[in-house]
Amino acid sequence: MLRMNRQGFTLIELMVVIVIIGVLASLAIPRFTEASLKAKVAEAPGVLKGYESAYLAALAEKGEGEIDDGDLIYKAPEGGKWFEYTATDDEMLKDGKCEATAKKALKATFEDKKLTTEYVSDNDKDCFAHSSDEPDMIKLVPNFKDNGCSGVSSNSTPNPPNPPDPTPGT
Repeated sequence: MLRMNRQGFTLIELMVVIVIIGVLASLAIPRFTEASLKAKVAEAPGVLKGYESAYLAALAEKGEGEIDDGDLIYKAPEGGKWFEYTATDDEMLKDGKCEATAKKALKATFEDKKLTTEYVSDNDKDCFAHSSDEPDMIKLVPNFKDNGCSGVSSNSTPNPPNPPDPTPGT
């Protein structure tokens, strides 16, 4: 009887394992890069929410149209890695507007694109309208999407008309 001592793996077995690892890597790497980009973009809404809170506090204290630079308890972060923040311009400040402009380090296609929050006041509805000049960036931060405020303007009515009476035959 011939007995074969088998040590190690055959070339075919090794190739199958390498192919399986390659397929798994090709599925995991794009998900990892998207999650990494989401984490980077998520920095901006947090900073903009801080500005919104500071603006509302100053608005409650001073009243609309009376806010100036010294009234806000807010300082935009300087030298951020992913975004530059603008809330220092006096006109932007009085209008309740703050912008986060993406840097090239974030992603080349997002360079100089903005996430914006702007205070909107109309009769019964006071809120911050969120917007972006890059739809793909807004998809990465679902908590910053349109919050139902951006459609409010000085000519619109804040409440929809009353629905018809559902009781028949009256």
